[in-house]
Amino acid sequence: MTTFLLPLSLWVVGTIFVIVTLFVFVKRRKIQPIRGRSYRFVTASCIGAYVLASHSLLAYSFWDDPDDFPCSVSRFIIDIAHPLLFLPYLFRCYRLYFVFNLNAEKLTTNLQYYKARYRAKESFLLHIFFLCMVPFIVYSALEYCLHVQWTPAPFFGCQEDDNFQASTSLFWLGLFILQALALLVAVYVLRRIQDEFNINNELKTICLIWGVYTFVTTVLELTGDHSVFAYTVLSISRSVLVQIVSCAVPLVQSYFSPPIPIWSTSDTVESLDRLLRDPVGIVYFQKYLVNQFSVENLLFWVEVELFKDLSPLDPELQVEKVQHILNSYFTPEAKLQLRGIPDEFKVQLLSKANLPHRAMFNAVQQFVFDRMEQEVYPRFRESSVCQELKAELRSQENLYGRLLVSSML
Repeated sequence: MTTFLLPLSLWVVGTIFVIVTLFVFVKRRKIQPIRGRSYRFVTASCIGAYVLASHSLLAYSFWDDPDDFPCSVSRFIIDIAHPLLFLPYLFRCYRLYFVFNLNAEKLTTNLQYYKARYRAKESFLLHIFFLCMVPFIVYSALEYCLHVQWTPAPFFGCQEDDNFQASTSLFWLGLFILQALALLVAVYVLRRIQDEFNINNELKTICLIWGVYTFVTTVLELTGDHSVFAYTVLSISRSVLVQIVSCAVPLVQSYFSPPIPIWSTSDTVESLDRLLRDPVGIVYFQKYLVNQFSVENLLFWVEVELFKDLSPLDPELQVEKVQHILNSYFTPEAKLQLRGIPDEFKVQLLSKANLPHRAMFNAVQQFVFDRMEQEVYPRFRESSVCQELKAELRSQENLYGRLLVSSML
């Protein structure tokens, strides 16, 4: 009874954790970063990991009395659970690579482009995944119904002799090594892919987990240590880590991350106002101004925008911010002193320094904006930095379109 008590307790706790996590995960499937992760594939992997962990606990419970262990059921479960855990990660790697490399310019016709976009959709890949699972299901069903043992069972109590046990070890060790190598190659191919939802980091972590699992398994096999406790802990650890990395972490992030990234568009460069309010555009504009030794105008404009966002319920912080702006841009010793500001503006600002309000810098900010628009912005439009920005904006638009049509947004 004691032999079954601990595994049963762990199984109950694990089952509750998996059910609750997957239920909330699926319920929040339209929220980033879950939506970009192909939640159906993640669910399949987590179910596969849960089944393998349950099998390991079951095998550990029957280790003292292997004759009672249901070997045929064990092989049926293993033959399906392993591809159910592993294959979704390969499909997700393919989808991530395909989506971020889908380039309409390389496709000669619109029909080719639309076909390529369809191949990036989760629904299409799910059909392929189910087709890939059919042979495993049929194979397992035949093996179970015909009471034959074509695939070596990982539970040593199911082996007929020592030679078959040795072949079992080599079979599963080779399979684990191939899986780890496949994930390693996939992660290597994805190394330069733009990662908007930290999917790449997740897949790298999964590859590391698989690599450690394979390495420890290899060490155990080479040393001849067939401790059922060690294999049970190893299998359960992998399953738990997969559940945490692929499901629990994105689920937590969905409560704290912004719903979608901010995307820039090509019309960002059409006006200075759009340029300054675009997160990518303002970076390139600042780069240009630094090269022109006139970045103080832009920095002042940004400082004023930040000042406007301060809460009026905190007057001390407002006064502190006003003093910082005055000392940084209007005093004779300021390194970022604004040139050509009318004296009347300076007098007004100094008189209101101790009684700040949200609109106190509006006149000066508009003056600086007009000067940038008339003197700096036209030169920026003709610069090489602006050409770099336009290329980046086209890339952003292309990426946004790919993510949208592939249902990752």
